[in-house]
Amino acid sequence: MSLELADATVSRQRVEALHALNVLDAPREQRYDRIVRLAQRVFDVPTVAANLIDADRQWTKAEAGLDGLENTPPTTRCAATPWSGRAPWP
Repeated sequence: MSLELADATVSRQRVEALHALNVLDAPREQRYDRIVRLAQRVFDVPTVAANLIDADRQWTKAEAGLDGLENTPPTTRCAATPWSGRAPWP
């Protein structure tokens, strides 16, 4: 199996799993809001987001210090991981 085919398969599986969770476009949930507020305090940072990467967009499930914007993958910071097949750090 080629690397490109493997990447496409993994991406398809990731998107299918995300859709199965039924969390995209769902209302805010306190449990996710608590997690991002905790991360904001622990790491002493002004902004934190829990982002979900769909096939054609990034959706913010929870955020602290942001406006909850939806972005398309080419413009997102989180796109580096699922679309490149590698972690954005060494």
